[in-house]
Amino acid sequence: MTAPGSRAGARAAGLLLVALLVGDAARGQPVDASVAASGPALGTPADPLARVEVGWDGAVPARRFPAQVWVDLRDGTGQDRALRLVVRSEQGTAERALELPAGGQRAECFSLAVDSEVVVEVHERGRLLVSRTLPALPGIDGRKHVLVLDGRPPERLLAPGREDALLHVTVAPAARAPTESSCYAGVGLVALREVDPAGWALRQREALLEHVREGGTLVLLGADARRPALAALFDGLGGAAVERKWCGLPARLRAHGRGRVVRLEADPLDDGGPPLELQGRLADAAAAVERAWPPSSDEARREPFEGPGVVTQGAVVGYLVLYVLAVGPALALGLRRSPRRRLALAVVALIGGFTLLAPAVAGLVRAAPGEAQARFRVVVPADGPAVELGTITVLSGGAVRHEVTLEGGAHAVTLVRGRTSEDGLWTGGRWESNPARPATAATERGRRTTTAVAMPPWGREVLHVHALRDDLRALELEVRRQAGGDVLTVRNPGPGVVRAASVVELGRSSVFPPHFLLGDLPPGERRTLRLPASLPVRRPTLAERLGLPPDMRAWQHAPAPDPFRQDAAPSPYAIVSRVEPTVAVSGPGLTIVVHALRLDPVPWAGQRSRGFLGARLDEVTDGGPDGGDRRVRATGAAQGGPFAALGLGLPVTIVAVDDVPVTSLAHLRSLLARHLPGEPVTLTLFEPRMGQEVIREVVLAEEPGLPGGD
Repeated sequence: MTAPGSRAGARAAGLLLVALLVGDAARGQPVDASVAASGPALGTPADPLARVEVGWDGAVPARRFPAQVWVDLRDGTGQDRALRLVVRSEQGTAERALELPAGGQRAECFSLAVDSEVVVEVHERGRLLVSRTLPALPGIDGRKHVLVLDGRPPERLLAPGREDALLHVTVAPAARAPTESSCYAGVGLVALREVDPAGWALRQREALLEHVREGGTLVLLGADARRPALAALFDGLGGAAVERKWCGLPARLRAHGRGRVVRLEADPLDDGGPPLELQGRLADAAAAVERAWPPSSDEARREPFEGPGVVTQGAVVGYLVLYVLAVGPALALGLRRSPRRRLALAVVALIGGFTLLAPAVAGLVRAAPGEAQARFRVVVPADGPAVELGTITVLSGGAVRHEVTLEGGAHAVTLVRGRTSEDGLWTGGRWESNPARPATAATERGRRTTTAVAMPPWGREVLHVHALRDDLRALELEVRRQAGGDVLTVRNPGPGVVRAASVVELGRSSVFPPHFLLGDLPPGERRTLRLPASLPVRRPTLAERLGLPPDMRAWQHAPAPDPFRQDAAPSPYAIVSRVEPTVAVSGPGLTIVVHALRLDPVPWAGQRSRGFLGARLDEVTDGGPDGGDRRVRATGAAQGGPFAALGLGLPVTIVAVDDVPVTSLAHLRSLLARHLPGEPVTLTLFEPRMGQEVIREVVLAEEPGLPGGD
C-alpha cells in the first residue's frame, strides 16, 4: 500500500465520497452532487459541501461489526443551522439532530450495517434538503486489520510500503478519529502516529479509550521526548507500566480495563514500510486480540410463554379467537333462522362491538409494562482499572417505546438497535456462523443518561454499558504449577469482604462450569490451597450459588486477557464472586431485574514459558441459539514443529487434550499452558479424510518467541 493520492493509495483507501450542496439546497436551489470512486487525497482543504465517507479501505466489516459512516458538514450560507442527519440501510436507520453555527464545520460519525445501499439525508426544520443513495460496499475480515491514525500533514502521511497478505493496514488522518467506540470493533490494532489527542473532540478521545477498556489494543508509535503528547496520554492512564519486548521491539505496556496500551519510543512503520517479519508479527498481534462486539452477549432471551408480553399477547389472541367464534357461528345461525333485517342488525351490532373493543385491547397492549434485565460483569485485572461491562435487554410487554435511565458511575452507553440474523458468513476460505449482528449503534456518555428505546410490540432492544470501577482493588492472586496439581494463593487486600467467592476453570463448560468453593474472603486474609488437576462439576452449580440465571454464561468464554503476555496463554482460572453494580437502572413502566458478578483473573506466577504445539489454530462455531458449540481446527503447522511431526492432513479438529474435551480456542490454550516444554500431551483429533477420531501423543517443544502460534 502506498501513500494516499497515488494510484495504489487510491485503490487501498477506496473511500466513497458524496458531495452534497447543502448551501444551495438551503436557498431552495436544485441540489447537485458529485460522486467520486475514490475521492480526493486525504487532507484536502474543506469546501462548503457536505461530504460522506463510508468505511476504511473502501470496504467495511459490516457483516461482523457496525460499519463506519462519517458525515462532514460545513455551512456556506453564513447562518446558524438546525439540521437532522438520517443514515439508513436495509438493516437499520440512525439519525441525529445537531446545531451547525454560521460558517462552522462539523463531523458526525454513525455506526451501522451498510452491506446494502445506504441513503444519506439532511433535513432542516422538517424540510428535506438532500437525499443521496450510496451503493453497497463489500465486507472484510478485520481480525488482522491495523488502523493507523496519522497526525502528520497530508504530504507526509504514512506509507506502509509493500503490501502483504498477512497485514491489512489502513491509514487515516488523525482528525478522522471516530466518535463511536463501536467503529473500532472491526480493527485488530489501533496505532497513533504524531497525534496530539488534546486536539481531538472529547467524544473522539473517549471513543478510543472505551475501545481499549472493552479489550482493544492501542499502540503509540514514536512516543518519546520529542512527542510529549503521546507520552502524556500513556502516563495519564495510571497503573503500573511494564517494560518488555512487544512484537520484538522494546516497549512499555500499561493495562487499561480489559485492554492494553503499548508505548513504542521507536516508530517501526517508517516511510520505507515495515519489514515482512515485522508485518507478520503485527498481523499476529492484531489477530491475537479476540475481540467480540458487542462486548457482552449475555442478553436475556425470551422463551415461549415467558416475559412481560405474555399477558398482552394472550389478550390479543383471545380477542381474535373470540371474534372468530362469535362472528362465524352467529352468521351461520342467522342465515338459517333469522330474517334478513334482524340478521343485518345482529351483524352490525356484533362487528360494532368488537370494533369498539379493539381500541381498548390496543390500548392495553401499548400501556403494558416491560422488563429490563441488566446483567453486569466486573472485570478486575491485576493491573489497570477495573471495568464494569453490562448488557441491559429491554423486553417489551407491548409498548413501542420505553425510557431507560442509568445513574451513577462515569459510564458510556451504547444502544444497539435492530439486531438482525444471518445463517453464516464465508470468510478467510471457511464458513463461519454469525447468528446476529447489530444494525445500528449509538453511544451516550455521562453519569446520568436517559435513553429512549423504540421497538416493535413485544420486541427487544439491547443497551451495552461500561464504566470504570475505581472503588475495587484487585485480589492478590497467583497459581503455580506443581506435581499433582496447581497451587493457588489468594489474598484480599480489602477494604471490603469478597462475597461467595469460587475458583472457576473457564471454558470447560457453558452450562455447569467446574468450580472450587472458597466462601467469603475477609480483608487481609491469605489462603493457599491445592487445586485438583481438573476442577469437578459441583452441586449446587455456580449459577445457583451466585443467584444467576442459567443463560448468563457468556463471561465464561471471555476471560480478561493478560495485557503483558502476548506470547503465552492466560491461566485457565478466575475467582468469581458477587458484586453490586455502580450503574443503577430505572425507567417508568419497566420491571428491573439485575444480576452482577465479579471476575478476577488468576495469573501464572512469574515468567512462565509454555509448551509449543506448532499449529495454526482457528475457532469455528455451529451457529446454535447461544452462539453455538465452538470447535478448534488446526489449519497449518510450523515446519519442524511437534504438530507437523504427526504427519496428519490438514485441517483437523482438536477434540480433546489429555481426555479433557476442548470447548473453545481460549480453553485449548489454557490446557496447553499447563504443560512445559518437553512434556507429552495426548491429543484426540478428528481427521476429515479418515472420517474418524484418532489419538496421537505429541511432545511439546520450546516456544520460539513469536506470537500467533500455539
